[in-house]
Amino acid sequence: MASLAPQHRFSITCDDSGSWTLEGGPQRRHRRFPDLAAALDCAKHDGELEPATIELRVSGLYVCIHQDQGWPQRVCGPRQSGWLSRRAS
Repeated sequence: MASLAPQHRFSITCDDSGSWTLEGGPQRRHRRFPDLAAALDCAKHDGELEPATIELRVSGLYVCIHQDQGWPQRVCGPRQSGWLSRRAS
């Protein structure tokens, strides 16, 4: 059964240049990252792995993700260095 206790709320947005912006959480920071994995790592750290709601916005796509204590759900795959440049060629 879901808890009614207050949860952290994070918003992660990707802009046209490919930069990711993280807002919200207990720190209420506004920070930029080179990739989604880095933004999520920061949110995990800021939220101390407590239950959270993550709003993800990319090119008109909106995804709302609930993470239980410990953030057991995987949101994205591991970083792959140079993936975009290899795919573009």
